[in-house]
Order: sequence, then structure tokens, then C-alpha cells
Amino acid sequence: MHSEKFKANQQRLLGLLAIELELGFAFAALGAHQWENSSREQSCQSAREAVTIIRYFEGTISDAKDWWRIHARADKLELMLREFPYRDSLRIISN
Repeated sequence: MHSEKFKANQQRLLGLLAIELELGFAFAALGAHQWENSSREQSCQSAREAVTIIRYFEGTISDAKDWWRIHARADKLELMLREFPYRDSLRIISN
């Protein structure tokens, strides 16, 4: 019974982290298409917060394959955000 509850909790965690990743990519893409500096920075800050949340909780993922999947996508989002100040070289990466 305990392992079933643990598995269910892990699945919920993975679902929430996947949603957080999608939100992060959406905010980053939105920021890439905004011309007003304050709006662009606010969108990118929201994407950075998504990465922070993902990094905080990814350590609680028990399955290595699931961890790598979440971790790799978070790495892509971080790369996208690092390139953000260079608007012309920003690559929209979601998968």
C-alpha cells in the first residue's frame, strides 16, 4: 500500500514538473516576442522562477529515467534563458 501511494505521489510530482516546464518555455517564448523591456524581463523572470522550482523538486524524483527527462528539459530552458539577452540569437527550444 505504501509503495502504491509513493508511486502515485511520484506521478503527480512528474505531472506538476512537466506543467511547470511548459509554463517556463511559454514565458520564455513570450518574452522573446515582447518589445517592451519591462514586459520582456517580467516574462523571463517567470521562466527563471519555473527553473528554480523544477531544480528544487527534481531531487525528489525517484526514477532515474524520469529524473533525466525532467532535468534535460530544464537544462534546455536554462540555456534558452542564458541566451536571452542576445535577442537575435535566442532559440526557442521546447522539446
